[in-house]
Amino acid sequence: MLPALLGETPATPVRDHLVLQNNGQSALALREGEWVLIEKDGHRQLQGSAAGPQFELYNLTADLSQKTDLAAKEPPRVKAMAARLEDLRKPGHSRPE
Repeated sequence: MLPALLGETPATPVRDHLVLQNNGQSALALREGEWVLIEKDGHRQLQGSAAGPQFELYNLTADLSQKTDLAAKEPPRVKAMAARLEDLRKPGHSRPE
């Protein structure tokens, strides 16, 4: 963390994503570059609902205020990011090993 605090840029990024959680609630969000995938009603998935979570997808470069959900227009991106989010959830943390 010290290089970040000193404003130093590493030769290669430590990670290419950011996982966000809303104050202990089960739903998560995944940020990859200009895209953010927000899991809605993640608690239903954890309680065994067959429907599973629903997602919202935003392009932060074009829509910083997250007003236009692009999930319906970008199903392959939603699928890929949702799969990555699930892979990151499995070990219980997102930090690199």
